[in-house]
Amino acid sequence: MKYSWKIVAAAGTVGLIALTSLIGASNIVPSISTASDIVPNIDGGVGPKESLPKSVFDDYSKVGINLGNSKLLGSGAEYTYYAVENRDDEICIIPVTELGKNTGMACTKIKNFEAYGLRIQPQDGGEQAWLISPNTGDIAKNRDIQSVTPEGGAWKRVSSNFLISSVS
Repeated sequence: MKYSWKIVAAAGTVGLIALTSLIGASNIVPSISTASDIVPNIDGGVGPKESLPKSVFDDYSKVGINLGNSKLLGSGAEYTYYAVENRDDEICIIPVTELGKNTGMACTKIKNFEAYGLRIQPQDGGEQAWLISPNTGDIAKNRDIQSVTPEGGAWKRVSSNFLISSVS
């Protein structure tokens, strides 16, 4: 009987360790923690043709945009879209016209990005852009884009996690 008590105590300790490990595993750290997890090379590893145009720098230099961390996402019929990072741990999309003018900006927290991504519709309402999580399953694999298609338009995949839709 003396040995059986030690066996029960040892089994209880092993069980407690296993339970603690399971509880710890349920608090999984999100796979997106930086802007470069969403847009590779946003942190300056790109050439000047892929960075936010200098004509737009002055518009955003005072609102916390890290102008060194920008990257071309792609172009639609009306706008060229750039991803930028700001000092509030947000990722932003800036649409730029053919003439090099910005038309606004949309931002979201990097830590919440996986929930929906970041979608913007510039002022005229004709074109939309959507930066989605690289881990967005069916949408990222191009299986379910129709379920999120705006009325009258269709999403066009510009890169693995960037979509543009022109609404007619």
